[in-house]
Amino acid sequence: MKPLRAIGFWRGRDYPDLPDPRDFIDPGWALDERLEILEYLRGGRVLHHYLGSAPCRLCGERVGSTTRTDGVYAWPEGLAHYLEAHALRPPPAFVDHVLSVHDQELSVDDAWWRAEPPTGTARAWTRLRVEVSG
Repeated sequence: MKPLRAIGFWRGRDYPDLPDPRDFIDPGWALDERLEILEYLRGGRVLHHYLGSAPCRLCGERVGSTTRTDGVYAWPEGLAHYLEAHALRPPPAFVDHVLSVHDQELSVDDAWWRAEPPTGTARAWTRLRVEVSG
């Protein structure tokens, strides 16, 4: 199994060797591309939950408490904040990855589902009625 590639984890007191977000600010970055990357970041699957919320290294706003992934990259939930609020532009390798994944045409194949045998054991459940009172 290939390890996930980390992105968007920033330099701080405990991590002096990580990148500084100020080095990635690009106010001239095309808005349409930025919005596409932003949507992708927000749609990532939650990988980890943390008890506390991380502060933005630029403005101090609380920006999230999860790490998200697409199966290739892992990023803090707050990376979306950096793009939206501070015009941070991720490295070209990540942007190219997102755009290539986002541009793939998706189709639905339900043939396997139609061919699967039922797994239930009691059709009687469909006749049962459960009432919940509040």
